[in-house]
Amino acid sequence: MPWVFPLLIAVHGIVVDTSGDPVPFAYISCGGNGTYTDMDGTFSLEGAECRALKVEHIAYRDTLVRVSSGHVRIVLRPYALQMEASIVRARYEKVIQTIDEEDISDGIFDEPLVNPEPTPYGAGISLSAMPPEYTLVLVDGHPVYGRILGSVDVFSLPLSGAKRVEIMSGSSSALYGSYAVGGVINIITGDAGTFYASSSGDFRVAWPISSRFGSSIYAGKSLYRPVVVYSLGTSINSPIFLRMDASWKENPSTGETITDFRGYGDFLGFYLNYFGHTYRIKGAVRSFTSEYHLSWSDTREGLLGGGILKWRYGFHGEWMKSNLVNGFPFYGEGFAAFEYTRSRYSVAGRLVMDNRLRFPVFLPQVSVEMGLLVFNLGAGYRPPHLKEMYIYLDYPELGFRVEGNPNLRPEKSVSTSIALSMDFLFLSLRYSRIWDYIDADIGYYDGNTPVFVYTNTDSYEAFSHEGRLVYSAGGWGFRASWQVAKSGFDVPPYRMRVGVSRGGWSVDFFMVGSTRFAPAYSRWSISRGLKVGDVEIKVGIRDVFGQTANLDVPYLKGRELYAQVNF
Repeated sequence: MPWVFPLLIAVHGIVVDTSGDPVPFAYISCGGNGTYTDMDGTFSLEGAECRALKVEHIAYRDTLVRVSSGHVRIVLRPYALQMEASIVRARYEKVIQTIDEEDISDGIFDEPLVNPEPTPYGAGISLSAMPPEYTLVLVDGHPVYGRILGSVDVFSLPLSGAKRVEIMSGSSSALYGSYAVGGVINIITGDAGTFYASSSGDFRVAWPISSRFGSSIYAGKSLYRPVVVYSLGTSINSPIFLRMDASWKENPSTGETITDFRGYGDFLGFYLNYFGHTYRIKGAVRSFTSEYHLSWSDTREGLLGGGILKWRYGFHGEWMKSNLVNGFPFYGEGFAAFEYTRSRYSVAGRLVMDNRLRFPVFLPQVSVEMGLLVFNLGAGYRPPHLKEMYIYLDYPELGFRVEGNPNLRPEKSVSTSIALSMDFLFLSLRYSRIWDYIDADIGYYDGNTPVFVYTNTDSYEAFSHEGRLVYSAGGWGFRASWQVAKSGFDVPPYRMRVGVSRGGWSVDFFMVGSTRFAPAYSRWSISRGLKVGDVEIKVGIRDVFGQTANLDVPYLKGRELYAQVNF
């Protein structure tokens, strides 16, 4: 099939699904122009410099449509799994759980797909029974760097300033790179105002400053970690993307204070990221770390053989400066990736070459749909983080020390899954294995002090089963989701959530199994949502019976009343 060449044209039309119903909020782009469909599914795009329109919607497959006239009718094919427009299946048939804004702040950890992993620096997120360092965190599609002990602290990010959080499980290294072996979390920021407060003392305020430039400010406190965020140019059509985050945590019992600062932006196609981390105890700086990231990439696409071919290429470099290491350790890589999608299968590949390799590494990924069944197979590659190689953290108050290892080998991984996907039910089985797995274990003793050193172990295996069930009838809604997992990482053996809703009321039951470091627990929650004009209000009670009040888990606070207003 020939490639598509530019042509200046004004395009009007309608976007519908396979049943002929209009699809609102689909994003139509062509050349440098873009627009959304309205509630009737109609759109108008003036001065589009191409003969093909790209149509994107979270609940439907991306579609590239030829334009031969000024008016077009576009039919979108939904993903095989479509539950209340909140649980959908993404390209490569990975499950995306979308958490809407009223549930983001603390309800993110009530989603069985998400396993929180508290650390001295906050909390990381584990997906697909994999350690949190294998979860790629994005804000508006931009990667967030700055990992302490391997993971990004999710509570240092603007959760309540977000419109939704998209969670995609399963290996995505061929598409997103080495950090995405376990999955991807994408925080989508909003342009509306939000106020949240709870009886535990948490509060959050998100306030839009300029809709023209996508400017907003967010401040709040969650999980004993205050955070202040200023963002500029995060709107979908803004030519500038700039965000600055600052957060700090205090522990009165030990006198320690941890402060983080992030600044990241997108200028002329170059993505810059800075992360600074300061750990103080009783006023003295114990450690200071700075990371600098610079990346560039370009993406092209076209029609080929009845499918969509997309290819991407670029480079990424990162530097580290710390009072714990000498010099500026550096890591750099170049990559070229492709993705070809047709109605029943998808194939992708990523070719990587970095400054530690002698030969390039190729990462394939394939997905095949056979009726209601979907098969996936993908490979992953993760080089050691700079901190895993050069970190030196001394915790005399806790009685141990952590050291890096410059001789670490890269990790290699493979992930495979099979899924049954229906309109109301989704079931999946996933198996992953990592070779040369990097972990911190006791390497030696300095007197009586154990010293944890990052080393390559033999292998790491993870098995997980995930399920989703959504049903509605007669004004009642029922939903259930669960995950059963077994892995070398300390994840709960099971997590389950069941909920019933009617007339704005919602009742949920959540249950999680025990791990080596956290007890089993369960809790009930109830909430009521209503809309007054353009203002959305939600009030509720988490842990109605106070079942988690005496558990030593930072994100469990016992009975908690809360209210959130979106305006």
